[in-house]
Amino acid sequence: MLDDGRRVGWLEVGDPAGRPVVYFHGTPGSALEATPLQGIAREAGVRLLSLDRPGIGGSDLHLGRTLLGWVDDVVAVLDRLEVDRPAVVGYSGGGPYALACAAGRPERFGTVGVVAGAGPVEGPDALAGMDRIDRMLTWLSLRAPRVGTALIAGTGRFTRVVPGVALRVWLSDLAPPDRRVLRRAGTPAREVMRYLAGAMVHGARGVLEDERLLALPWGFSPADVAPGVRWWHGEADATVPLTSVRGLLDELPDVELVVLAGAGHLLWPDHGPAILGAL
Repeated sequence: MLDDGRRVGWLEVGDPAGRPVVYFHGTPGSALEATPLQGIAREAGVRLLSLDRPGIGGSDLHLGRTLLGWVDDVVAVLDRLEVDRPAVVGYSGGGPYALACAAGRPERFGTVGVVAGAGPVEGPDALAGMDRIDRMLTWLSLRAPRVGTALIAGTGRFTRVVPGVALRVWLSDLAPPDRRVLRRAGTPAREVMRYLAGAMVHGARGVLEDERLLALPWGFSPADVAPGVRWWHGEADATVPLTSVRGLLDELPDVELVVLAGAGHLLWPDHGPAILGAL
């Protein structure tokens, strides 16, 4: 619990005595995303700390929050856990939050990693470059938040009741490399969709707010990001196309980009050991 009384949900996987790495989940997503990384993190000697953002999973809603304000929440959690200068890694919509750590409180964090990270929503073509689901949620978060909240709440219930159908709908929106990753993993539909449904367990407003914040000015410039960012991106990522983040990558003062040939958006199953090892 934070000093202002808000709760922050989090979970820990991997090696309890390992190097601490803080994980920022995607959008929509929750801290449960780190659950499948248990074995990878343990083998890499990493203590992976995954945090729910406000209004998501086990964290209380905090309307009016900012990306940089979330960094202060993360620091408060790290102080409670007595963890100093952990690496941070943001996946997809969590990427901007990892960059915010390096921009807002660089003295409190070590290496900053971004995996298939989202870029700023700028210019008339920004929405067109998103996949169908993200484009719809972003538009609703900015133009029709009440409709968006109701839609997300209904999606959460649908996902929990008929996870097999929900998974097939999600698969239809994924690029072929990502479909192959999910099918090869052989994870039951209920388990896969649990990671997404966990974002809406206490309501839908937090998910929509997360989408809205990523579509607004972030509150810091890429030039403010401390040097030493490591970025992994799939060459065939259709959810966050590499072309959509080229401008951001060009503005970062010091970034090491690894483009993964033939890979899509779901990078953790095949590339997780290398990513956590580098962090």
